[in-house]
Amino acid sequence: MSQEMPFLVVGLGNPGLRYQRTRHNIGFMVLDELADALGISFKKESRFSGEAAKGRYKDGEIYMLKPMTYMNASGEAIERVMQYYKWNIAQLLVISDDVELPFGTMRLRLSGSHGGHNGLKSITSHLKSDGYKRLKMGVRGANGRGQMDLADYVLATFALDEETKLKDFIQKGREAVFRLMHEEPLSVMNEVNQRTSAGSPAEEEKKNEQGTGKSL
Repeated sequence: MSQEMPFLVVGLGNPGLRYQRTRHNIGFMVLDELADALGISFKKESRFSGEAAKGRYKDGEIYMLKPMTYMNASGEAIERVMQYYKWNIAQLLVISDDVELPFGTMRLRLSGSHGGHNGLKSITSHLKSDGYKRLKMGVRGANGRGQMDLADYVLATFALDEETKLKDFIQKGREAVFRLMHEEPLSVMNEVNQRTSAGSPAEEEKKNEQGTGKSL
């Protein structure tokens, strides 16, 4: 990523106190952590149907956006901001939850399918491309979602044992974003993805590529 090109980072989530600490809102949480680290704050941007914050990290400019359109219409806000500033898809990084990844693990992809995630599906539809980077934050608990419906699960808060580790996990997301601003994306991707949890990283990759067949 050229230092002269602003880096557009979009965190996905739903607006309102009701959703603030839910699994689906971890994208918003990472953006809040980034803003805190940079000493900046979010302001309402009605023209983009979102909240935005601008700052600098080292010699690079970062623009952060939280769509306030609700998850299923996230692409509307992103399309507006990219058209307004005439930014291209290479500048875009989207941070989303991923219910197929174990809690505490991340998966960085430089492009690919939406995997059944309604936020990513909306972005791909509005941009007419799936060629944007996305940082997927694993939100699947150790025991899965049990008997909970998928939609109910991602709109639920984290378990108590997960809450104790959530801050560290969000900080890992923040550091991955900072690295992407100044390092080769492939290098960052290789390191981030190697740390995907136990079991079979190849199997996790296959799940993310094919999707679950369900929308969330």
